[in-house]
Amino acid sequence: MLIEKIVKSAKKINVVVQHDFYSQTLDSSLWKSDPNVFYSAIADLARDLETKQTDAIHSLLYHLQSFGLLNKVFSLDWGQMEKKSCIAKEKIIKVYGNVDRAICEICGATSGKQEFQEALETTDLLSCREFSCHGNLMRPAVVLPEGRFPKDYLIALNTSLRQADLLLCFLFNPEADSSVLYNIASKSSNIVVVGRSFPQGLSPCQNVTFFQTADPTLLAKEIMNNWDREEEVAPLFFQYDLPIANAHQQCTCIIM
Repeated sequence: MLIEKIVKSAKKINVVVQHDFYSQTLDSSLWKSDPNVFYSAIADLARDLETKQTDAIHSLLYHLQSFGLLNKVFSLDWGQMEKKSCIAKEKIIKVYGNVDRAICEICGATSGKQEFQEALETTDLLSCREFSCHGNLMRPAVVLPEGRFPKDYLIALNTSLRQADLLLCFLFNPEADSSVLYNIASKSSNIVVVGRSFPQGLSPCQNVTFFQTADPTLLAKEIMNNWDREEEVAPLFFQYDLPIANAHQQCTCIIM
């Protein structure tokens, strides 16, 4: 298949993963109005994420790491990517932060995982221990709409993206995360998107190959299943133009 040929020809690959669940940020007004309720919401979210199963995308990430092809994973979920995919923690960029720790918005200090877990179970709010912070409440380390993105994400935009020759995106909800997707893709020279529809956030980007499929995990599974096969199956594909502010961008679309 064409996608395996593209992936296997790359020297280093950055991967964007966005599942159906909880790819959006939380409402900042809830944290400001009632931190206790916000802690409860995070506790519910963390428990729900624990029930999500490992899928073929997680397995493909480990596969790419085993072959030395994986550079960085930009996770647009709050799931436990390192636990489910078994890839090195330093390769994962959690764009929207973590649901397993809290952060002080004044000094940037973070809590331990166990400490935060106990706080979620008892809904006892954590306070920063730094003297200069005067007991400031520690917020669950998720990115709120007006909040700052994690430092490793901002650094990766200028370094990690340029270290790879392919950006591979698995998107279940292409309408979400458009600005983040554009920031990542705009600094990538070669882009492959697997999703249900073409994400508008990538419209201004060049060199996009789009594989349209109802379930991105199935294509991830196909990549692994056919990795060592020599024969190729020709997919149905066509060229079409995307209107971009009085200009046009040519995109290759493959219907799976």
